Amino acid sequence: MRLRDLPLSRRLLATGFLVALAAAFLAAQVNLQLQHRSADGKPGMSYDDVVAAFHGRPGSSLLTSKVSPGGSMAKQLPNPADLETLWHWVEGGAREEAFGPVSEVLARRCIRCHNPGGEMRQVPFAESRERGPEFDKVKPLTNPDTGMSWASLAKSSHAHLFGLATLFAVAGWIFTQTGLRERTKAVFVTLPFVALLVDVGSWWLTKLAAPFAVGIVVGGALMGLAFAVLITVPLWEMWRPATFGRAT
Repeated sequence: MRLRDLPLSRRLLATGFLVALAAAFLAAQVNLQLQHRSADGKPGMSYDDVVAAFHGRPGSSLLTSKVSPGGSMAKQLPNPADLETLWHWVEGGAREEAFGPVSEVLARRCIRCHNPGGEMRQVPFAESRERGPEFDKVKPLTNPDTGMSWASLAKSSHAHLFGLATLFAVAGWIFTQTGLRERTKAVFVTLPFVALLVDVGSWWLTKLAAPFAVGIVVGGALMGLAFAVLITVPLWEMWRPATFGRAT
């Protein structure tokens, strides 16, 4: 039985799933923009942001890349003098004896979130907010920015592969019930899985070498195309004008 011949209740079930999937995909794009659009230290999403997110910025530290203009934490340091203090400390070798002025800046602008009980508890600057910034906690952030850690890559890969593969399988099954030619359906139910493997695989390769970021862009574009086809074709077939007059 093809989609156009399904009872109303089943068409509504399939439609609800596909519409929710489309909303989830759009939300993922917004999240991508918010998370990585300034990874290269410049406003707006670009290829360089992809490279910076996964391969890093070897010429810059994580601390300075985050607080520099365009960085995700730049708004927390509106005073250029504070930013200059951090830069001079990092460029001077991030020595413990010169940590005093940096500690003052971090205590005023950052410690309220970067503590074990704060919003950024995963990157604490101290054992507790009351103790204030500690050199041993901040020093590692001055090392060269190498992008996403191997542990984070493994965690993200696990979540994406399991989650997206499941969604593609369900959406693909719905797509196979359309009236398109079998060869066309075979192409579009296979495409998202290929794109997913190219995308996630390129994360790991980009960690090693920046040029592989092209694979992330290509994989993401192919997934977007696959999502569009898997969602719009079944919706059109279920609800095109000719079906409204049919008995359910």
